[in-house]
Amino acid sequence: MSGSESKSLSYRPDVDGLRAVAVISVVFYHVGFAGFSGGFVGVDIFFVISGYLIARLLRDELAAGHFSIVGFYERRARRILPALMAMVFASLVVGGIFLGPKAYLELAESALATAFFGSNFYFWKDSGDYFADSLVLEPLLHTWSLAVEEQFYLLFPLMLWGMRGVAAHARSGIFALICLVSFVSALLVVDQAPTAAFYLLPARAWELGIGVMLALHPVTISVRRWHREALALVGLAAILVTVLVYDDTITFPGLSALLPCLGAAALIRAGEYGPTIIGSWLSLRPMVFMGLISYSLYLWHWPVLALLRSISGTIELALPVASGVVLTSFVFAVLSWRLVEQPFRRRPPYGPDRCRVFFASLAGLAAVMALSGTVLQTDGLPERLPESVRLAYPDAEDRNPYRKPCFKRLPEEGLCYFGAHGTPEVVYDLRNKTGDFLLWGDSHALAALPAIGVAARELGQSGFFAGESGCPPLLGVDRVDNEPGMYCADFNAAVIKMLEQREDLGTVILLARWALATEGHGVPGELAEPAILDDDDINTETPTDPSGNYALFRSGLEATVAAILATGRRVVLIGGVPEIGWHVPDALARHRRFGSAMPQPPEIDAVLQRNQRAHRVMHRLARLEGISYILPAPWLCNPACPVEERGRPLYYDDEHLTKNGALSLLLPIMRDALH
Repeated sequence: MSGSESKSLSYRPDVDGLRAVAVISVVFYHVGFAGFSGGFVGVDIFFVISGYLIARLLRDELAAGHFSIVGFYERRARRILPALMAMVFASLVVGGIFLGPKAYLELAESALATAFFGSNFYFWKDSGDYFADSLVLEPLLHTWSLAVEEQFYLLFPLMLWGMRGVAAHARSGIFALICLVSFVSALLVVDQAPTAAFYLLPARAWELGIGVMLALHPVTISVRRWHREALALVGLAAILVTVLVYDDTITFPGLSALLPCLGAAALIRAGEYGPTIIGSWLSLRPMVFMGLISYSLYLWHWPVLALLRSISGTIELALPVASGVVLTSFVFAVLSWRLVEQPFRRRPPYGPDRCRVFFASLAGLAAVMALSGTVLQTDGLPERLPESVRLAYPDAEDRNPYRKPCFKRLPEEGLCYFGAHGTPEVVYDLRNKTGDFLLWGDSHALAALPAIGVAARELGQSGFFAGESGCPPLLGVDRVDNEPGMYCADFNAAVIKMLEQREDLGTVILLARWALATEGHGVPGELAEPAILDDDDINTETPTDPSGNYALFRSGLEATVAAILATGRRVVLIGGVPEIGWHVPDALARHRRFGSAMPQPPEIDAVLQRNQRAHRVMHRLARLEGISYILPAPWLCNPACPVEERGRPLYYDDEHLTKNGALSLLLPIMRDALH
């Protein structure tokens, strides 16, 4: 990534070659080339290289008495900011042409976070797992690693300067202890909070620290040729094994990150001992050149890839397209290196002085802030799009006006009350209201709220809504893939407890994304991670695949229905709403703006096949007294399932209905459920 500050008398061409290995691994992994399933370790190699080069430079400056905090940050500004700000600003401009309001709004948020080197916090909090398919559309996702580096370099020079009077061995011991603490924290955190371990500095500092320790312990002895050849060979082998063998399923970072980091350290140390065959290969001119442009290549390859995927509507790239992405990124990288990086890195009289560097950096930052702020203030700047394209993107009100006040609430925290009385309201003390029904489910039940609200008013009824994201109403069943703190079993148990304490709410309507619960995966083309169910009552090893979902779904739904029937209420089971498999607003916008063909919506046979196992369970339960079952697909698909109406999408993504979609498609079903 950022690499060295400048060339010196002790310039190491083999280290530039190692940077080439790192960036090629990352780029080829991101575009999906075979054989690079673990290419993400290139970032860890970058961390080691960066720690080594900068610590070596600061070590030498301290020894010569030339160390300057201001000078250090001037060099960082010259090296990092011009190319970074150019990439971010260009991403905002291109995003403004092609992205919808919501995606453009999110890009602006991440741009601001990137400008202040806080994007690792942004993606940790707002986006989650780095390996999640949905993140491939985030143009600035890759900047998390730059943020980690700059946060490290905000602290490291100050620490080194503060210990300038400390003996070298004591100073090394302190940094070794810091590295050890960071490594141990990574081991402890990676299982409990893997996203935090991946994105945040405390669990990553040890990787940069390995490079620092190499620099603070320079080579003072000579070794035999075969010793350094063996060390270099082992180092390269460690890197190649991780690139070839690791994949997205590995627990990372932590212990698994140690191998590529030690491999990079071995190659760097072997080169300090003297020339090696592998070092000579790394020092070849093509490798060195690739290393020199590695920062710009890292910067540009990901937004090119992410924006292409957003524009094309697919994350799977054919080999010619992936190769084109690599070639385009290489061209951008060379231009960025020649026209942006090099001019700013030159010193006067051939380049800008310190004041001009800081002024240019602030100007770039101001430009990014101004454009991002405008996008944020206007909710994605929708006016830039033609009206027909804007209609393809449902606004927040059409998406669902009840999401914020009504969702993710335990009964003891209050539930949304809606129906005959008019506008939905949160009732904090449920004893103050009585109702005719309870709608209980996940985000698909939430999406149905507008329809059941209208149906209830028409029939003079009122009721409550209880819903939790990713939690179908299955007693005793949890989702192990949910975020920490989301416990479906606890939520569902609280809803049953509420029903047991009340005498009203004579009808309980259960609605969820049943097919995802039974099958454990989305429909083809969907950007979704597997949904993995677990039995909350059995202390066994946490499952890592959805093979046991169906049995848990069946037992969980049977338990839920039995518990409701035991309270004397009737149950209405509503089958799954058709899942489209592609982002409906984006596809409509691309069709209207660029004339691209619309994907084919699913037909009734495919929907019924997808819901076959869930249907089997519900159909059998519907034979019991007090239970009715409504299957939406025959009502909605004839034979293709509709995705738009009068120019507006019926889904706000690939499987959740808009407000208009709920009223158009589900209102007759909800009337039937409440009769």
